[in-house]
Amino acid sequence: MNKPTCFISYCHSDIDRDVLEFVIAEIQTHSQKGIDFYFDEDVPFGKRFNDFMSQISSVDVILVFLTPDYKTKTIERTGGVYTEYKKIVEKFDEGVRANLESSRDDFVSVIPIIISGTRDSSMPEALRDARSLNLSELIVRRTSSGRLQISEDHRSKFEHHFKKIAAQIIVKDALHTEAFRKTEDQYYDELFVKLKAGEKSIPKSVLLETASYKLVQTQTAFFVIGRKGSGKSTLARMLELINKNSYNGFIGIRAENINLQQSYNQITHGRESDS
Repeated sequence: MNKPTCFISYCHSDIDRDVLEFVIAEIQTHSQKGIDFYFDEDVPFGKRFNDFMSQISSVDVILVFLTPDYKTKTIERTGGVYTEYKKIVEKFDEGVRANLESSRDDFVSVIPIIISGTRDSSMPEALRDARSLNLSELIVRRTSSGRLQISEDHRSKFEHHFKKIAAQIIVKDALHTEAFRKTEDQYYDELFVKLKAGEKSIPKSVLLETASYKLVQTQTAFFVIGRKGSGKSTLARMLELINKNSYNGFIGIRAENINLQQSYNQITHGRESDS
């Protein structure tokens, strides 16, 4: 089975190597299944850097470690950093367009990580709209044995971010697999085509039994409130299909046709009186 892949972009001139290596090691540790990280220093002698950069188009996630010199290179449009950056921005823009045009999330993710400087001094203009992780306060020290360490305060502050990035890389890898695409197409058909069309059978495996579902299923709650497209109708139809002895159907209520405050007061009046 192929591992998830991650491209590393940074500027050699002012990168803190200890911080870079530590962050990558932490993400690797929390990935569990392992991640293939692509570094420019891993390129064999005699191989072309353009071939290395071409991997930007095929990886699951791109981590951009930002420093003041990185931004300067992008402004001056010089060196390998700028060439790499152009390809990254192209993938970033492609992802933004794909997200706007469809609900699919199988495009390459670009995650900016500020290593030094500030957002203004280190963040290139084209990536400013992306949510970034600021590690400029992170201090990594190397012990006499060569082990990289951080303080407990910094670990409690940053470790959950490393876990989230590792999880994001794993998820992106799964989204790119043919098996996931087939499963997604199947479940989409089951939930949003057949169910909406009124079919009376559906595999229970497609249902995620959330806390809200269980409250309604056990008749602890009787009203389902949510935004359009959040799954209210699907939930109601699933209850009707799975619990045929308890539910004969459901009643849809259009909120714009009723006085919500008055209805809320009537529903909660008894409880307020009891308390």
